[in-house]
Amino acid sequence: MVGPNLPIFAETWVGAESQRDQIYRIRGLKSFLYMPPGRLPTLPGEQVISGLRFLCELQANFYRTKRDLPPCAAPKARRRLNWLWGKHAIALAVRAPWGWRPRIQILMLGTRCILSTIWIGRIGHTTATDSAGALSSGKP
Repeated sequence: MVGPNLPIFAETWVGAESQRDQIYRIRGLKSFLYMPPGRLPTLPGEQVISGLRFLCELQANFYRTKRDLPPCAAPKARRRLNWLWGKHAIALAVRAPWGWRPRIQILMLGTRCILSTIWIGRIGHTTATDSAGALSSGKP
């Protein structure tokens, strides 16, 4: 999915952020998603957290624009991804060699991801998009 085309992706991403900020977030996203089992990220906690937030924004924007998906496909995929990301974030909060502030931040993000799997299952696609948007913005 996200690999060698990251610089191209960063150049084409539309937003108010500078390309340097986008690269920062993408490297955090890569560190969060592709860290081999048993190894901890070498990046600072703030950058990995920024990557997870970016990932949540991408997911929210993707499902916001993909209204033509079958009604049960989007929530099922979102539940699976949010569950995996939430577990991974909570594990990093426990194991990563960061200070207390980044640990609490990623613990909260991981908890929100896991709780969103419950919300998505109960509420449905439209409100699930709104809750994912809240995940990415850091708002409850």
